[in-house]
Amino acid sequence: MITYNPMDGLGPDAVLLVEDHALSEDGEDRGELMLSFSPSLNPHLLTAFAPPVAETIRSVLRAA
Repeated sequence: MITYNPMDGLGPDAVLLVEDHALSEDGEDRGELMLSFSPSLNPHLLTAFAPPVAETIRSVLRAA
C-alpha cells in the first residue's frame, strides 16, 4: 500500500519516499510506503513513476 501525501514546504522538484509509514507512525511494521511531494510538483517528474502511481499523484494534486 502507498499513502500519497502532498506536503507543504517541499520544493517543486522534491519527492520523498518513506519506506515504512506505519512503523514511523505507531511502531507497527505493515510494509506500507508513504510518498510525499509538493502541491506544486513539477509535472515533468511524473514521467519517473509507473503510470498507475503517476495517475494517482495527478488525482491527489487535482483534489488538493
